[in-house]
Amino acid sequence: MTSTNASISPDLRYAIFFLSAIPFIAFNANAADTTIPSGTTFTNSGTVINAFGDRIIAEGTYDNDGVVANDGEVVTVPGGLFDNYGTFNTNSGGVVDSTGTITNNNGATLSTFAGGDFFNDGALDNEGNIANSGTLDNDGSFVNGVNGVIINDVGGLLDNGNLGYFENTNSLTNNGEFNNNGTFANDGTWSDIGIFSNTGNVNGGGSVDISGAFTNTTGASFEQSTVTVNAGATFDLLSGSQTIISNTLTQNGGTISVFGGRLEATNIDLIGGAFDFTGGVLNTTAVNGNLNNAGGILAPGQSPGITTITGDYSQDSGSTLLIEIEGLIQGTEYDSLFVTGTATLDGELNFDLDYGSLALDDSFEILSAEVISGTFATIKNKRINEEWKWELSYDLDAVGTTDIITARVALVPIPAAVWLFGSALGLLGWMRRK
Repeated sequence: MTSTNASISPDLRYAIFFLSAIPFIAFNANAADTTIPSGTTFTNSGTVINAFGDRIIAEGTYDNDGVVANDGEVVTVPGGLFDNYGTFNTNSGGVVDSTGTITNNNGATLSTFAGGDFFNDGALDNEGNIANSGTLDNDGSFVNGVNGVIINDVGGLLDNGNLGYFENTNSLTNNGEFNNNGTFANDGTWSDIGIFSNTGNVNGGGSVDISGAFTNTTGASFEQSTVTVNAGATFDLLSGSQTIISNTLTQNGGTISVFGGRLEATNIDLIGGAFDFTGGVLNTTAVNGNLNNAGGILAPGQSPGITTITGDYSQDSGSTLLIEIEGLIQGTEYDSLFVTGTATLDGELNFDLDYGSLALDDSFEILSAEVISGTFATIKNKRINEEWKWELSYDLDAVGTTDIITARVALVPIPAAVWLFGSALGLLGWMRRK
């Protein structure tokens, strides 16, 4: 065992065995606390076994270039550093409790095995390899750097707590259970094969590949660049959640369920599986595949904008097409829906008007399709004011074989009784003049 400027308290209670293949094996086996005082450095170049009931406390720096097998407890305090260049294993029954800093350097390995617990309330910085099949609980700062690889194995629990900040800039694989209750910033590659539940905030410009169960819960926020959903996977978006995909949502299989909240995706590629749109609001620029609206609100484009569906579109009696109107220019000032196949209509058409220069007879092409079947059952906000209303025209083969629905600002008809009353007053006035 080597020590550089080391002072061990209360005393170094190790039995040291020199083996030919290993520089040394040190056993901390006397139910004692071994403390690295502040301002000192202890360097391990061999193998240290921290037995059950024992504690290693880093108030200063514990520099590991060899192997640490932790069956007891390893503690870092504020200002303390566990600097790992070798192998640091926490075995079943072992505990890491860190309020200081743990650094897992490039080429190093940090493992928590089944039955082991790793609690980070300080700073955990990884440029090496982290494997977890026990419990890894973060309520501090956990940063996976540009060289870092994290694997949460089957049976492992990765829990980012309410106070936790977890950042991935390289590679994260979840084969177990991953719960985010704090902030998770993913700008790397994230493969989710196990179970993921988000009640906090996920942000960044990374990519997520889902082959397990993935849930964005009520009140949670999720934002990534690309998301891929594979066969056997579930991607559930619950009421009150917000899901933003700045590039492409690709569904190769499995089930995407939009139960509520808001899903914003620039592009949606529906290649396989089931896309269940039964609630919430969907904003998208393009859908490649058939879209069935079975209880949700389709709001074209990116407020306002155009949604192009390369396939068929249908909406049932409980569904809504929401059209925003902020001016006369299609796609930039008012919403439109383009469908290359058949648009089968029912349910509600809702106008969201925010255009102060609207005039009588202004018209807006709000939907075009190769074939339009059915009509909207109701129009919400049909009355614009006391004098004007929205009037729809369903023009079949309006441009070649394309059907178009146009919304026009029209006069509200004067009720017959009012017209007759007005006419009678006019006639009475004429008779008096005679």
